[in-house]
Amino acid sequence: MKRTLSFIAFAAALSMSAGAQVTDDLNITVDITLPGPDPEIIGLSDFSFSYDGTDITGSAENEFCIFSPTDTFNLTLTGLTGAGADFFLQPDSGSGSNIVYAVDVQDFLNSTGSLGSFTPGVPVTIDAVGFADEPACAGDENAMIVISFPLGGTNSIDTVTADELSDGSLHAYSDTLTVLLEPVL
Repeated sequence: MKRTLSFIAFAAALSMSAGAQVTDDLNITVDITLPGPDPEIIGLSDFSFSYDGTDITGSAENEFCIFSPTDTFNLTLTGLTGAGADFFLQPDSGSGSNIVYAVDVQDFLNSTGSLGSFTPGVPVTIDAVGFADEPACAGDENAMIVISFPLGGTNSIDTVTADELSDGSLHAYSDTLTVLLEPVL
């Protein structure tokens, strides 16, 4: 009888361990770092324009420096209105129509001369070895943002302001242009 009891106890122990399941989680972390120093955008400054109903005055160009530790990077420009087909200046008063503007980034390093016209929130992949040559840019500009105002269309500066200038008041419009540089590993 003693042997039978031992066997039964052993069988019960086998049955419990075979049916029991245990799980546990673990985290896997990989740190990926860029080669060399951090990417930089140096020398951007504000744009200021005036429009009298006929002519736009002010500097439409802004030279600056891009440094990427990689030969390929994404450049994304976004205004306050976010992603969409166009960049817009918004009326500071909160009323009135937005004014459309275009942004082009010129390249001083490569023969193409332009990094392209940008759509808000859409990254443009730049393959330009020269932008990886000089950390901190050493005071040399290698790119230029160019702002332009298309005329004669919906939300163009001449169409929007024609109605608003008729009241004789000063109307101010603004936007914040964010430039994002993302090195591609």
